[in-house]
Amino acid sequence: MLTRVVTERAATELASLGLPEDFTVSVNLSARNLGDPQLDQWIAELLAAGTIAPSSLCFELTERQLNDDPGQTLE
Repeated sequence: MLTRVVTERAATELASLGLPEDFTVSVNLSARNLGDPQLDQWIAELLAAGTIAPSSLCFELTERQLNDDPGQTLE
């Protein structure tokens, strides 16, 4: 839930700053986020709201998070 709130807030703040469309905001995702069955749905809803361009949002993952569950990472 925290990641969703932070991501939505980041999108709102980015939109309100009036920065160029090629400016991006990065949000870290945890292994728990990757296991969330609703992850794609809430990201799609955020982007459908049109607050920011999809290219303005970047999700980051650390190697540690990816190595915690290699099977899930491949999926």
